[in-house]
Amino acid sequence: MGQQQLLLIVLGVIVVGIAVAAGMGLFSSSKESSIKDELVAQNMAIAASAQQFYTKPTSMAGGNQSFAGYGTGGSALGKLAYTTNGTYAVGTGTAANIVVTATPKSANYSWKATTTVLPDSMYTTIQ
Repeated sequence: MGQQQLLLIVLGVIVVGIAVAAGMGLFSSSKESSIKDELVAQNMAIAASAQQFYTKPTSMAGGNQSFAGYGTGGSALGKLAYTTNGTYAVGTGTAANIVVTATPKSANYSWKATTTVLPDSMYTTIQ
């Protein structure tokens, strides 16, 4: 009877170890997915701000049907430039479009979220 109990304890420890390892893997992938979602959402907020700039006349501190002048780098974004999980930058704006890039702060992730903003639409890619 002693050997059978010992075998069941060892088997239980192995099953619990496998479950813990699987749970850690799921948590890690879930964390990366939530960071991607946050960076894309922030890119969309910046893109919406750029579209508002595009439609406003110059007299109202807008672009007067141009993205040029929306700003370059993070300093032009103010509070939108940084979050706990990423940094954001706006490429040099042209009259027709502007590109917003989000970079995760963690060195574990090698991808970036890039949003191309047009006057009437926007799209995001993760590379």
